[in-house]
Amino acid sequence: MLLPALSVITGLIVLVITIDHLGSRRVRSRVRRRAQRFFAEAKSLPLPAESISSTNNREALETVRLKLKESRRLAPKGSWYPVEAKLFLAAYPLAGVYYADWTRAPFVSEKQMRWLEGDQAGEERRLLSVFRLSAKKKLSPPLAWWVLQIPWYPSLLHHPDLNVDPLDTRGCRLTWVGDDRWGVDLLENKEGQWTESVLYGFRQKKEQPLLRCYWKNYKNFGHWSVPTELITEQHDHGSWWQTGQTQLTDWVPNEEFKWW
Repeated sequence: MLLPALSVITGLIVLVITIDHLGSRRVRSRVRRRAQRFFAEAKSLPLPAESISSTNNREALETVRLKLKESRRLAPKGSWYPVEAKLFLAAYPLAGVYYADWTRAPFVSEKQMRWLEGDQAGEERRLLSVFRLSAKKKLSPPLAWWVLQIPWYPSLLHHPDLNVDPLDTRGCRLTWVGDDRWGVDLLENKEGQWTESVLYGFRQKKEQPLLRCYWKNYKNFGHWSVPTELITEQHDHGSWWQTGQTQLTDWVPNEEFKWW
């Protein structure tokens, strides 16, 4: 009895791995095609004579691709899941693709694709790369999530549709032309490094905090200085709870599209 049972279990494991592998190839193929097109169509955003930040980000970015190692959870006391992620960003027209591979359990993974193209955006989640999952609750207009990533993509500060207004403290409030539903506060330290970005939503003329990012351990990549560590928090019922920890493992600017 034991051998037949082991054979069945082994067969099921092989089947799950095969389904996940074939599904993963299809999801990654869609990510590649979209990112490759964004990179091919990207143009530079010229930097003004006076940079908004005192960091050494003095050369324009057309594109950047990032490789990330993350730990994420879905609830304040939820389990932490390891995540391998890739992020592709193009300057103008603004476009991006985020791809994440969550390990939810042994032999069980979830693939997530989030994308932005102009005023269009979407998110797709699949269990075992095949079974579609419902999208997470949207906390804000999709564009706001991408603006939160600005320390990894400083040239976005000079996008013609982004309003940049100084704050009383060191930093600025970012809003998008024609969209009054959200704003992002971007704060910097005395060295001119962005240390915090906070997303606010506006409902019935009231400002509500939604997401917060802490940016740490800056590293020079050629002409640019970017953070290599990120901690994310979500605001629920009057308090913040940590949703993720991210380590930047590769940051490649202004090159043709490639997949690691």
